[in-house]
Amino acid sequence: MVSFVTKSYFWVINTIAFVYRWIIERSSYFVPWEGKIRQIESHFGSVVSSYFIFVRWVMLVNLFMSAVIAVFIMIPELISGENEDSGIRKSMSQGKLKMNNIIII
Repeated sequence: MVSFVTKSYFWVINTIAFVYRWIIERSSYFVPWEGKIRQIESHFGSVVSSYFIFVRWVMLVNLFMSAVIAVFIMIPELISGENEDSGIRKSMSQGKLKMNNIIII
């Protein structure tokens, strides 16, 4: 006779394994254009598929770089910029223009 604790343990392990398998099977849905690339691969071969996988990689790298530029350059500039008298283009104040002790590396 198997105890209740043992049955509960095996039930928990089987449930965790089922959920893990379900997540792994569904993870391909989150990869952009995965289904379309597989259809192209089935019709035209792996070389054409490799090209589209490369294009997807290049696009994701560009999106990442755009996000980094937006977060670290554009947003801080919009938040802390002095744009009262400069209009669309920003200009340096007179105090900053007269600095002579700047070392250029």
